[in-house]
Amino acid sequence: LAALGSLVITIIEWLKQVIWPGISTWESHVITIMITTSIILVAARIIYRFAQLHSEAQSLMASIVESSDDGIIGQTLDGTIVSWNRGAEGLLGYSAEEARGKSVSIIIPPDHKDELSGIIEKIRKGEHIENYETVRLDKAGRRIDVSVTISPITSDSGGIIGASAIIRDISERKIAQEELRKSNEQLRDLYRRLQSAREEERTRIAREIHDEFGQTLTALKIDLAWINKRLLKEQVPVNQKIESMSTTIGMAIGSIKKLTADLRPGILDDFGLIAAIEWQAEEFESRTGTRCKLTLDMGGININEEVSTTVFRILQEALTNIMRHAEAKNVELQLMEEDGILVFTIRDDGKGMRRDETFGTHSFGLLGIRERAAALGGFVDNTSSPGEGTVICARIPLENAGRVYS
Repeated sequence: LAALGSLVITIIEWLKQVIWPGISTWESHVITIMITTSIILVAARIIYRFAQLHSEAQSLMASIVESSDDGIIGQTLDGTIVSWNRGAEGLLGYSAEEARGKSVSIIIPPDHKDELSGIIEKIRKGEHIENYETVRLDKAGRRIDVSVTISPITSDSGGIIGASAIIRDISERKIAQEELRKSNEQLRDLYRRLQSAREEERTRIAREIHDEFGQTLTALKIDLAWINKRLLKEQVPVNQKIESMSTTIGMAIGSIKKLTADLRPGILDDFGLIAAIEWQAEEFESRTGTRCKLTLDMGGININEEVSTTVFRILQEALTNIMRHAEAKNVELQLMEEDGILVFTIRDDGKGMRRDETFGTHSFGLLGIRERAAALGGFVDNTSSPGEGTVICARIPLENAGRVYS
């Protein structure tokens, strides 16, 4: 109003000096009254329209809040409920009349009471709480899984005077998540059983091939040597044929040894995981020329057959990937125990991979490594970038790895 009055006086003085310098005093008073009245009427109209728009906006906001399916609760800084929409009534069971004036603690379970003080402290600092998943109680005492978003409410002067909470029921989502978790556990359980059955079958086949074909071929080679000793020196073609047959049988025996080692290396069952890793590294070096550096320190901890098999198969899969794709010159293998966790790290200095290759669904080798570790309650970290090599780190809890399926 003071500013408006000052504006009117300025306008009148300007009119007197510029437009009507010769008007009388009473005429100037009349003009002043007319101009002032006009300005006041225009200002009143503007103020009325502003108030009308503000009222409409408030009504619209109130309508939106009231019609929301989510519970929207207003509260003071001491936790007293001051507003409670229909969504809150439907979700929590209290009517607006029952809830207003009570503490918001009526909807917080006893085992979550510490949340309230922490939330209020954050609101006092002007912090927002986004999509905080917790539990709330309805009027009947039923626990409801909810997602809560809380924002501070400020006064015209900028001070924080309360908070507005949006509460969304996520019970169905939690149920779906739990069902998905159980389904994943069942799938991993099935995967583990299949892997166990597969290893048993590979072991059985490897032993049968070794015992049946290996022994038979060895016996044939001995028989050929016996025949060769009893042939006359003049029977050169026959001697040459027997030597050729003996060489072929020797090659077949070597192929059988390689086949049985690929199916199930006997060194893993006879001498344990560390010896098997050393043997596999030597085989890899001789086959590819890639140097392998080993750091194997388990501190005398015994590793059961299931874990040993999983780690060995992870090694085989990783070395196969390195041989096919990495073009590496050096590979480092590190096996150690950290606080009950078996940590197996495979590092190469190859050409590396892009992120989409590292985590893409087409990377079946890496996917198989992850699933093998996950079947024992573990996980795999895989880091790589073009030109920087690749690091695969499998972590398997030893306490969860001793389960045996009947």
